[in-house]
Amino acid sequence: GILADFFYGGVTVTNVHVIDGVISSSSSSVTRLGGITGRLYSSDNRPTIMDSVSFSGSINGGGSQFVGGIIGEFTSMTGTNQISNAVFNGVISGGQNVGGIIGRAGEGWDGNNLGTIDSCYSVGSISGTTRTGGIYAEAYKSTSTSASITTINSVSLLSNSLTNRIGPSNTRFSYNNNYAYVSSGTAGTVTNNNGANVYPTSENTPYWTHDDFWMNTMGWDSNIWIFDNNAVWSDGTNTY
Repeated sequence: GILADFFYGGVTVTNVHVIDGVISSSSSSVTRLGGITGRLYSSDNRPTIMDSVSFSGSINGGGSQFVGGIIGEFTSMTGTNQISNAVFNGVISGGQNVGGIIGRAGEGWDGNNLGTIDSCYSVGSISGTTRTGGIYAEAYKSTSTSASITTINSVSLLSNSLTNRIGPSNTRFSYNNNYAYVSSGTAGTVTNNNGANVYPTSENTPYWTHDDFWMNTMGWDSNIWIFDNNAVWSDGTNTY
């Protein structure tokens, strides 16, 4: 990532914004490539937290795996991760597991909750050879643990075809109040394998052009976000 290769055990990252960033790799052997960091990792029961971050620009992962607009891989040994109020706006390409916010969410090894993905937002387009996701592409799980991850209040407006509009389907990975942009479907329906309610492009007035959607349906804070046809992260002075 532009900021660091990885963040480990007990680190808090906040208010980091990359504008017109360019990340490129031509190697197929690279793993964990992200706009901000390659890996967010908790250990020794110390949570690793990322809040109020954004990346706009392009990420060309070549044949890389675990490529994300913000984080390449979101994982834990012992502890709970959190990413919140994160935005990706741009274009991503890669090999396996390419996601708008996170490439791969790797399950914790201690049987506890791996963490929460909350109020994240992706817009633009992404492509990959195997598995793509609007928020994250793959949820890796160890057969020896029952750890879980929760994705809530997040929106993907990525315009291209994806494997999963929000994230992959798994009984240990839960979704609540997530919305996605698709080319067809009935507004408000929940797709079985995407973890999202559907707001199709065929609607004459897209729901996300209304402040009511962002503030009331999504519960996003108007002190953090500016709503102008879609959501824009703001620190009160600058927008990202």
